[in-house]
Amino acid sequence: MDGAIRQFGDRSVQTIEARQEGDQTRKGKDRKPKEEVLSRQLINKLNIHRLSNQCTEDDLAFVRELKERLTTEYLLAHEPWNNIRLPPEYIQSDFMAPPVLFFGIGFNRTAEDVLSLAQKLNVPEPTICGKNHSRYLDMVLLGVEDTINKKLGKSPWRIKFWGILSPNTNLTRVMSLTDNSLTSLSNKGALVDDMVRFRSVEWDLLEDTAQALHELTRRDPMWHIGNHMHNEDWESRKGYSAFGM
Repeated sequence: MDGAIRQFGDRSVQTIEARQEGDQTRKGKDRKPKEEVLSRQLINKLNIHRLSNQCTEDDLAFVRELKERLTTEYLLAHEPWNNIRLPPEYIQSDFMAPPVLFFGIGFNRTAEDVLSLAQKLNVPEPTICGKNHSRYLDMVLLGVEDTINKKLGKSPWRIKFWGILSPNTNLTRVMSLTDNSLTSLSNKGALVDDMVRFRSVEWDLLEDTAQALHELTRRDPMWHIGNHMHNEDWESRKGYSAFGM
């Protein structure tokens, strides 16, 4: 591991690797995460529309609150989110279908923003084309992606570029570590039970990777809403239902 990686300090890529090793021996022993409590709370409410005669006012209030937090207006008003640990209603699973979100560093595809990031990362100049070429910024971004992924070392998350909606920041792109699907967050396929996948999300490891990304770019990773390429017909997104109510 090169010196650039070691500069991250206490929450470095070394921390990421150490946590990965430690998690193999302590899974389930010392973890009583708030997100598991939230997940159970959410999942316990799943059948209330099938048992409507047994619904309490608290149950109905809970559903109304979730549905409010999933409206287009609410999401656009409150993005981006700097809390890495998403609440269960914002995770795509068999239980909920929020819009696609991406977690990472927001930026604009402009010479000023892209070249500033490349300079911070000491990305080498593209050899394929010169500065006046129409694909020059694309080549620089490929160098940014390659440099960050190398410096993140053994982290299970790799940088990818996606388009976003971010009216509160006017950003249009994100260097994303992950999306909000339970498959991506848990690194387990759809055939695995969703409760198992909820418990498998390594939020601590994602936080360490986010800190390493911040140290590299001097920007804070946040959750952003994917653009219309990812959230086509957002309000009536296929499969969307808040408990069928």
